[in-house]
Amino acid sequence: MIHDLLANFALLMSGFFAATFWLRNRSAFAPATLWMKLGTGLANGCLGLLLMLFSVHINGTLVDLRQVAVIASAYFGGIYAALTTALIVAVGRIALFGGVNAASVTASLGVLALALGAGWICTNITSYWRRWGYSWLWMLTVNCLTSAYLLGASFLKSLPVYATIATAALLVTASVLYVLGQAREKSQLNDVLISLTKRFNKMDTAFSIYDATLQQMGVLFNVQLGSVIVIDHQRFRLLSVMNGGLTKRENREISLQDMEVLATAQRGETVLFPDWSKKRPRGNVDEVVYQTKSVRSSLHVPFEYKGRVIAMLSLGASMPGYFDEKKAAAVQMLVPLVSLAMALKEAEGKFSSIIDSSHDAIVLADDDDRIVLWSKGAHAMFGYTEEEVLGRNVDLIIPLEQRDEYLRGLERLRASGELQLASRTVEMQGLRKNGGVFPLEMSLNTWNTGGQQYFSGILRDISERRETEQFILALKQELADTLHNQQGIVLKYKKREEGYVVTMVEGQLAQQFKMTDGRAVGRPIRELVPPESYPTIQEHYERAWLGETLQFDSRIGEYTLLTALSPVVVDGVVTEVVATASDITARVKVEAELQESEDRYRRLMELLPDGFFIHSGGKVVLANPEAASLLGAAGVEELIGCTLGQIIHADSLAADLEQAAYMYEHKASLPPSDRTYVRLDGKLIQVEASSTWMSYQGKPAIMIVFRDITSRKQAELQMRQANEMLKRLSSLDGLTGIPNRRSFEEQFARLWSEAHKERSPLSLLLLDIDCFKAYNDSYGHQQGDACLRQVAFKLAELGAERDAFVARYGGEEFVCLLPGAEELEAELFAEEVCEAVRSLDIVHAFSVVDRHVTVSVGGTTLENHGEIHPRDLVEAADKALYRAKETGRNRVVLLRED
Repeated sequence: MIHDLLANFALLMSGFFAATFWLRNRSAFAPATLWMKLGTGLANGCLGLLLMLFSVHINGTLVDLRQVAVIASAYFGGIYAALTTALIVAVGRIALFGGVNAASVTASLGVLALALGAGWICTNITSYWRRWGYSWLWMLTVNCLTSAYLLGASFLKSLPVYATIATAALLVTASVLYVLGQAREKSQLNDVLISLTKRFNKMDTAFSIYDATLQQMGVLFNVQLGSVIVIDHQRFRLLSVMNGGLTKRENREISLQDMEVLATAQRGETVLFPDWSKKRPRGNVDEVVYQTKSVRSSLHVPFEYKGRVIAMLSLGASMPGYFDEKKAAAVQMLVPLVSLAMALKEAEGKFSSIIDSSHDAIVLADDDDRIVLWSKGAHAMFGYTEEEVLGRNVDLIIPLEQRDEYLRGLERLRASGELQLASRTVEMQGLRKNGGVFPLEMSLNTWNTGGQQYFSGILRDISERRETEQFILALKQELADTLHNQQGIVLKYKKREEGYVVTMVEGQLAQQFKMTDGRAVGRPIRELVPPESYPTIQEHYERAWLGETLQFDSRIGEYTLLTALSPVVVDGVVTEVVATASDITARVKVEAELQESEDRYRRLMELLPDGFFIHSGGKVVLANPEAASLLGAAGVEELIGCTLGQIIHADSLAADLEQAAYMYEHKASLPPSDRTYVRLDGKLIQVEASSTWMSYQGKPAIMIVFRDITSRKQAELQMRQANEMLKRLSSLDGLTGIPNRRSFEEQFARLWSEAHKERSPLSLLLLDIDCFKAYNDSYGHQQGDACLRQVAFKLAELGAERDAFVARYGGEEFVCLLPGAEELEAELFAEEVCEAVRSLDIVHAFSVVDRHVTVSVGGTTLENHGEIHPRDLVEAADKALYRAKETGRNRVVLLRED
């Protein structure tokens, strides 16, 4: 019996070790698939059959450990695995032990009931030992019920032995599986740590570390949903999202409202939501973080670095209850590794940033003086690439004449551990690849790591600094020479107990005052100036020492000096004052003479009878009283500041401004011309003004002298109007009011010239009132004059419409000039005239032609422009008129010019 029980134990342990070996490549943290559950059930079912083969009879009861195989199957694969094992065991029980009977059926139903209960317990109870404890109670319960059903009260005899054996077997099984499971979990976690460590070493950025961690966690827990959120104070950036096992870079900001769990993660706490149907994180976690709505369980783990949460890794599963404390604890084991990787990457990043961004050369050498690091700055400075120098001796970049000194320094360090050059900066020479030698500044240091000594040097090319220093020295010398040779005095003084003491003095004027060659430095100011000048000088020197910048004039002997005082302030305190003095004796004399000249000029200007003002920049800057009076100002002051637009009439302002610009540009003058000015009261005055360019107070200006010619202009206007009236009267016929013969001759000469010049036609018509003598004799001279006026008015009206010139030629004759009219047009106009005169209906009872006044018209047209005289055209028209009268009057006859 004991032998069979030990065989049962051996079979159990062998089966469990075999199962552990079979599941070694499957994640200890991932749930089994359906096929794996069925496979587990099948394997444990076979184990149950083997266990039944080693059954023992105790007090008439068949005892074995097949129930332990069922519970183990439930532990590994849940209810599906347990039922699979139970079915195999039930079939085996019937097949191996007596066929179908009450005992075998009851035992089979009992094992199925055990599988259902154990499967439910292992699926819903998360605590490891509680699972086994409840399974043990359920196993005892099922066995007691089946045994009581089959054996009645007699089963109590074998119950203590069975309970002891079952309890021992279950306890040993649970303990062995617990130890194997823990070992398996630790092994897999160690594998993950090793894998991540190897991957981290190959990565360049922290982002890559996050992505690798997310992917490895997905593999470890067999989940395909996850994300990484980078946290920077109150800014949250979704870095990567894993969906379907594939990682995608997002790199976009999200808000705290999208994922409220971020607030908890910021405090460094791991957040677990085992079953979202019971409790889920608030916010749009599934849409924003996982980008799917299938999440039913989630785990959120913060990563800390230097006491601050820098990121949060989230994992999601579509199965409720998938994540538990066990998985959370497993993830927590990886957090230190990720934090350490972040620290290393930050240190490497800072080191690489310093190495790559520095313009200085950074060189590292080992104990054998071989170069082990060569920065980009070193490449740029010396010309060697990293491949060319790594492993070579550092004396490659040291000129030959300085190598011995450098090597002796290193030997002293190796011998005594002290280096004269260490931790301080020295200047030396560097050797470029092209053989060029240049000055450099080197800071050398040393450290030990791994039992080996290393040297680091930061080298700076100081060629430009040397050039700058030389340039500054040259500037200082130039400044000293300038101060020494400048015409005035440059002096510094400080306040001491004995007064204001000179600390520096230079300049040609100082030499004249015998203040150079150390004769003034260190002496009080009062000993260097005349007593009568010292009170003024002391007052200004005191103000400057109080921080005021000022300048003043002073007289020392026959010299007048302009002195400027500039305090030198350091940290709010005046430490010394710089005084510069210039000899302005000649200038003061010239200014006095200039002032006298200006006074004479002003007196002359005030006595000038004409108006006078100067404008500069478009504004009046100087004027005399006469100008103020002519322009309606109360005084000169009211005129100062007025613009040219206020004085010059708007019609001529643009032209005057253009003339002013010309005068400014060419420094020119303009002769007198008539202009219209506007008084300040708005009235217009006519002036005659002349302008000239000048310099006023060092600025370009224009001086204008003007006089009022309004009265003269009015007289000239009246004279012109009278002359024009006389001219008009002399050119008009006194009776008819139309131009007379004299006016005709002037107009005819002008139109004849234009026609010849432009080669255009010119038509001339002569009109004569038919039987006018009889009309005059019969109706009287007054009625005859009235008739002449009516005919003249009608002719003038028709001529205005045609742009023809109409005049009284003499007596009852009239003449018409039609410029540009050819013969046909002249004939039509003549017919129109005849008809218009007839339509006047002037009764003429004594006419031999008609009962009303009519006219005869003769004309000709100039077209050929040959050798012809104006009088030839008049004679031709006169012949045509004569022919019209001869042929019956009241008609039109035109003859050609030839």
